Amino acid sequence: MTERQRALLNKAHQALVSARTLHTYGDLEGAINRAYYAMFYAASAALLFKGEAPRTHHGVHHRFHLHFVVSGTLLRELSAALSYALELRTRADYEILTSMPGQ
Repeated sequence: MTERQRALLNKAHQALVSARTLHTYGDLEGAINRAYYAMFYAASAALLFKGEAPRTHHGVHHRFHLHFVVSGTLLRELSAALSYALELRTRADYEILTSMPGQ
């Protein structure tokens, strides 16, 4: 594992810890943001194993899907979850929400 992969996985872990803490204290928008970034950093680290380092969120999503879902390595639901998390994160960060899906 490279230093960059290790750093991305550490960021993913810290974002997940933050998401859990924010959720515990009722900050759902903050929790969604941090949960998405936990997934994003983990996907970015996985792509480095394939020699890929996309520069955009779209690039990470697209390349993750190609390398790990289309190839049959991971379930399609994981790629769908990453995309859904981005949708929720965008709504939580940029819209005034009165409720989140599932509430």
